[in-house]
Amino acid sequence: PLEIERTSYSDQEASQTPRQGDPALGRLTHREQLALAEAYIEAGREAEASSTLGLAAAGFRANRHWTEAAEAYRRLAAIGNAAADDFAAWAECARQTGEPSRVLESLSVAAQWCLARHDSVGARRSAEEMILIDPQNATAIEILDQLPQE
Repeated sequence: PLEIERTSYSDQEASQTPRQGDPALGRLTHREQLALAEAYIEAGREAEASSTLGLAAAGFRANRHWTEAAEAYRRLAAIGNAAADDFAAWAECARQTGEPSRVLESLSVAAQWCLARHDSVGARRSAEEMILIDPQNATAIEILDQLPQE
């Protein structure tokens, strides 16, 4: 199994309201928030989906429900509205699940996001962490090959 190292992310309390939104969302359970976000996605209401997913993810994370938090952050990234802090939180939650495949997925998506924003430092950091988990990871090798040599 993947050895989980305690980090500053896992020890700090996540904000319960990372994004502005309807105050009524705070009265829903995190699972209800996730279901509502999915309904918003189906209705094409991405702004509301993003806000609701962010709230659900932060709530799951604050309660140390790592798998649910990682999934909520994954959905947030999938609809294209994740910020740098969301990618960092996703990777941390994925690490805490102890599942290398979740960690690799979060780092891969983060590296691609960094590449799209011409953030070679962030892309390199994510790809190098992927290599630490899986030294033969083709995605990480491909990302590193795209970056300028240091």
